[in-house]
Amino acid sequence: MEAKRSLALDHFIAIVLDPEREDAHKRLSDKSYWGDTGYWVVVAIGYIEGAIHRVPFTPTTDVSVWLEGVIEEITHAQEQFRREEEDPDGYGSATFNGALGRVYGVLEAHREG
Repeated sequence: MEAKRSLALDHFIAIVLDPEREDAHKRLSDKSYWGDTGYWVVVAIGYIEGAIHRVPFTPTTDVSVWLEGVIEEITHAQEQFRREEEDPDGYGSATFNGALGRVYGVLEAHREG
């Protein structure tokens, strides 16, 4: 059962973070154009992934409740990021917004069944 949970979590994280990882790669590949914005995207991704892993999930966990917990944890992580990191151009904050939008999309799709 743990392997199945791990695969599901990996898939969820890919849905939420792969677009952000692609964005970070683009920015890091052309620093002369993007400056240090790729760095801030990568830092934000770390905060987001940590937030997702902090929400416990068991075979009896209600998925909607879990997703709501993920949203809450990512929101707290975003607040922490804003307090602790510079992010002068706001690209890290935008990373949180993109990831949160995808989590809300998964939650909506789950509720619609």
